Amino acid sequence: MQFEQLTGITFPILGNSRVMALVITTHVFFAFIAVGSFYVSLLAEYLGYKRNQPQFDRLAKGYMTFIAQMVKINGVLGVAILVLLISLFPIFTGWLYTIFFWPLIGEVFFFMVLMASSIWYRETWEKYANRKPAHLVIGIFCAGAATLSALIINAAQAFMLTPGKYFATKNLLDAVFNPTMVPSAFHLLIPCILNAAAVLGIYAYIQHRKKLTEQSYYNFVGAFTARITAWGILLQPPAGLFYLWVVYGANHTAFQNIISGISAPFFWTMVTLGSIGFILSIIYLIRGWERGKTVFLISAILVLFAFPFGAYNRERARKPFLVYGQMYMTQKPVVQPPIISMNTTAKEIVPSSKSGKDIIQEHNCSVCHVIQGKGGTVGPELKGLNKKFNADKVQLEKFLLSPPVAMPPFDGSSADLDILVEYLLHL
Repeated sequence: MQFEQLTGITFPILGNSRVMALVITTHVFFAFIAVGSFYVSLLAEYLGYKRNQPQFDRLAKGYMTFIAQMVKINGVLGVAILVLLISLFPIFTGWLYTIFFWPLIGEVFFFMVLMASSIWYRETWEKYANRKPAHLVIGIFCAGAATLSALIINAAQAFMLTPGKYFATKNLLDAVFNPTMVPSAFHLLIPCILNAAAVLGIYAYIQHRKKLTEQSYYNFVGAFTARITAWGILLQPPAGLFYLWVVYGANHTAFQNIISGISAPFFWTMVTLGSIGFILSIIYLIRGWERGKTVFLISAILVLFAFPFGAYNRERARKPFLVYGQMYMTQKPVVQPPIISMNTTAKEIVPSSKSGKDIIQEHNCSVCHVIQGKGGTVGPELKGLNKKFNADKVQLEKFLLSPPVAMPPFDGSSADLDILVEYLLHL
């Protein structure tokens, strides 16, 4: 299969962009819990050591066993994302991986360190029972490797929304430390910890009602993790506002996409769920576990539901670009429209054997637009253009050559343009 053919692959029903956003959001959700769990376990083990409370140690060890499976799921999802990127967006993938080659090599290294150190941490619990400081150092390696791996991936995601001045300087540091890298990192690490604590707190709530013989232990786990969750929820709004403020300064149009553009429904859903969770967290901190455990349960569930809306919002905000302002979803770089004379006569046009459908596929129009019931979800459906442009071929040609900034200009031949216009006007 030729490389040009690969760029025309379109995922059925959902479209390429939506499929990628859903897979990435799922991966990020589980990755956040995995990263945060290392911090929760490490904190629990430390408190157990300092306070000589075995319940903390049991909590930490049990959660690490659960996280071993979570890390495997993340590995599988990471491979799935890479396969999808290569299959659906091969040019973009090569472009992005070339820019972030060394950081991504570092991410793979840190992930391998994470895998090895997490096994070492989990399997040496008894061996280091009398040498807790040494065991805690291993846990710090786990948390550190998980954090560095997550920060590198976050830098690449932040770059896609706010590439900053990289394309002017071609400096790798400008790509990694792009305008929203730092605020998005804060906005990443807080939910890592609160999501991990929320999941464990919900589990403790369920178990304390099922296993009456161990109710004391699960009440202990619930109270510990609910407090972390509640404070994490309270810290999220400042981190989120800081992130939005930096996005606004870096790219006002991207900011508008987030709060009032194509991704706004996901943003305001997240804000609504998070706001309710915020109020309930304050109530929980006042009432405590014994009188407020149900309040915690509701707030934790709401915030966990809010998370995918927020993650999808960020993915959606940069559409219809793969890298905002630099590469369209058709995988074409943002360049000046080609110069094609509108005065070309029929005799001057080199005949083309292509059909309108051929040209649509060649230029990847269906990545963004729905055409005869199939295609993407970013741009409007291509129907009724005859009425919209008053059946004026010249008017539609001018539009295709100089479209809105979010749409790549047509860069084919004059003959192809003529065929495409005829095809679109008769859809």
